[in-house]
Amino acid sequence: MKFLSFLLILSFNLFADTTDTKSFTYTGDNHRSIELNTEVTRTEYRTQRVRSTCYRTELQRRCYNERYNCRQVCQNGRCRNVCNTRRVCRNVQVQRPYTCWVYRQVPVQVFDHYRSTSVDFNFINNSTTRASENFVLTQRGKNYNLKLKSSGNFLVKLYKDIDTTENSGDTVFRTISYTAILEDISLAKSALGNGINKVQISNSILSFNMGKGFNLNDFSLNLKLFRYKRIGRDVLVFNNDIKDIAILEDKVNYIKVTIDLNQLGVTIPFKKRIIINSEYLVDLTDVINEDQVKTKASGNWIFR
Repeated sequence: MKFLSFLLILSFNLFADTTDTKSFTYTGDNHRSIELNTEVTRTEYRTQRVRSTCYRTELQRRCYNERYNCRQVCQNGRCRNVCNTRRVCRNVQVQRPYTCWVYRQVPVQVFDHYRSTSVDFNFINNSTTRASENFVLTQRGKNYNLKLKSSGNFLVKLYKDIDTTENSGDTVFRTISYTAILEDISLAKSALGNGINKVQISNSILSFNMGKGFNLNDFSLNLKLFRYKRIGRDVLVFNNDIKDIAILEDKVNYIKVTIDLNQLGVTIPFKKRIIINSEYLVDLTDVINEDQVKTKASGNWIFR
């Protein structure tokens, strides 16, 4: 009986939204087309007879020993209670479980319609840097999703040109067209990829290393100088762009940056905290892989 009940429940839930996932790696093509096909379900409620546990009230004879006529008996200075006992029986109500069948409203998934989505990509890429951008398209039922696994060499700006739907019989057709513009940021990857290194101060001369390609036209350079306090909040002394006083030296594998702190126009504290921030100067509007590319670098150092 339990097995038949399980089959009955299963028969009502054979349908579920299907999933279609396709991916491709962009390496330089101008155009790419993808099709996703799924089945969409809807929830309905049906009255279903299901096995349950019910309870009925019964009278049960219960007996126990009852003490009465209790008295205190003392002997040689020691006392104790002495009682008569008798057997007492009563009928009490108890709840007895038993297997029963009940009718309940059960949610079930039933087929609703087919969903066919056509996705077109038109790529614009003027760079000679090798591209390897992996696009992953997923459709679950009627829900469509696009993700990008980036190489880190490009900012990918995605513009949706067309997004239309059309019903035909038991199928909903959706057409999506994108324009994808790839902007080469291998320069930022090289300059900021390893962060800000070898930071040191000697006679108020601050120096540090950046990656190859770092320059003051494509990157910002900001410095915050604090009077360091071991207890309490540090006091901000200077916070501004320092591109005008930064000196860059092109080394074999890095760019050395030197800054004379005396040119900041403030009194340099003996104990100090220095925060350096650099950012690649690029418009990130409509970029879909900002979290996968290196466009910023920063560091925090204490000198005492």
